[in-house]
Amino acid sequence: MIKGHEEEFLTVDDRGRYSRAYSVLHDLTGMNAKKNPEIGNLADNVLVAIKQEKNINQDIHDLKGKVSSNVGKVLEEIINEKPDI
Repeated sequence: MIKGHEEEFLTVDDRGRYSRAYSVLHDLTGMNAKKNPEIGNLADNVLVAIKQEKNINQDIHDLKGKVSSNVGKVLEEIINEKPDI
């Protein structure tokens, strides 16, 4: 959903905020992500969320002016971590 629309997510609104992600989430869910505790239920399938998040540019050499994230990679590493017990 972000891929191909990066500029929209990097544009500051008339109040000086980057609100596109909030707006998209609100439009899709009808929820206020900042005030509704039910928003956490959207993460029931975290593996799907990680896979989708990893589609965002993660190449540190190609970041300037682009949306980027490595949250999916970090979460995946935490999930796959084997504790030394």
